[in-house]
Amino acid sequence: MFVLDNDVVRAGWSTAKALVTDLIAKHGGTVTTARHWGEHNLAYPINRKSRATYLLSYYEIPNEGINGFVRDLDLSVPIMRYLLLAVDALPEGEEAEAAKEGASDFALPEPPRDDVGEYRLWEESEDDRPRGPRRDRTEEAPEGTAVDSVETKEPVAAAAEAADSTEEK
Repeated sequence: MFVLDNDVVRAGWSTAKALVTDLIAKHGGTVTTARHWGEHNLAYPINRKSRATYLLSYYEIPNEGINGFVRDLDLSVPIMRYLLLAVDALPEGEEAEAAKEGASDFALPEPPRDDVGEYRLWEESEDDRPRGPRRDRTEEAPEGTAVDSVETKEPVAAAAEAADSTEEK
């Protein structure tokens, strides 16, 4: 599984897919299937991106090529994250799912931008940022609430006035 930057996917799905398949071939591997697995929200921002496209690929690579392959994945900026697992066999129906991308009517929808609509990162918008602590709650608290009510402030104010009057004498 490979998590790809949506900017690369917008440039062209075949180009984005070739980033991974070419790396596999570079290290002596053969790709069995590689297909679009979806475009999803990320659990946390990666490189200030909140969404990414997933590429699911099944391939065989020799043991001596794995270390170089992992190093190239770590150095690749468009490949944001990856998960490599060993499987015994190709899951049932995977070849049929991957073959759908080869059809003439296959069209991958363009991923939405990170900075528009509901996908905007909160760091980029003043309206969505969390507010700091309130300094004066008396103006914002509705009437009848016990939080910072007038009754709790009057004895404090009276004690402060008494202290000021004794200092003046």
